[in-house]
Amino acid sequence: MASNPAVCARPDGGFLIVYKAVGRERPLPFGGPVVHLTATADSPTGPFTKQLRPTFTAPGAAFPAEDPFIWFDQTTRRYRAIVKDQNGYFTSQRGRSLILWESMDGLDWKLAANPLVTTTEIRWADGKKQAVHYLERPQLFFEDNRPAVLLAAVGEVAGMPSSYNIQIPLHPRQ
Repeated sequence: MASNPAVCARPDGGFLIVYKAVGRERPLPFGGPVVHLTATADSPTGPFTKQLRPTFTAPGAAFPAEDPFIWFDQTTRRYRAIVKDQNGYFTSQRGRSLILWESMDGLDWKLAANPLVTTTEIRWADGKKQAVHYLERPQLFFEDNRPAVLLAAVGEVAGMPSSYNIQIPLHPRQ
């Protein structure tokens, strides 16, 4: 099984994809573990050459991460990914969060030096704070080739049958 693809153009031509795959170490239909793999292609429609080296992994975790959003940062000349940390596997923060990964080639990913993008607490425009069950499916809106707004799906409570999207303005680095 492969799902949740994230694709970006490579600076020297071609395309990079990061996708979720489910292993066969456990009985189907759920299987496991859940891992992320990379692949490259000359065209966004493929064919893609798979790299069979899992990324966004955590020792002992069967499903540590989900929903990567990837891009090539022209300023730092490296790939970046915002990924949902399923349960605080990559930071000592409060369980689920969105975290930042980096890669020089798009294939070998390392946790960023300051990985926490956001916890699952939302600060609304009026200053009120709200804890939510999850933020997932992160996306970025860019202005002048720089991330300007983080978009995410919100699930307020566990098992809630509906969700909504939020926009979180990002402050430029000073």
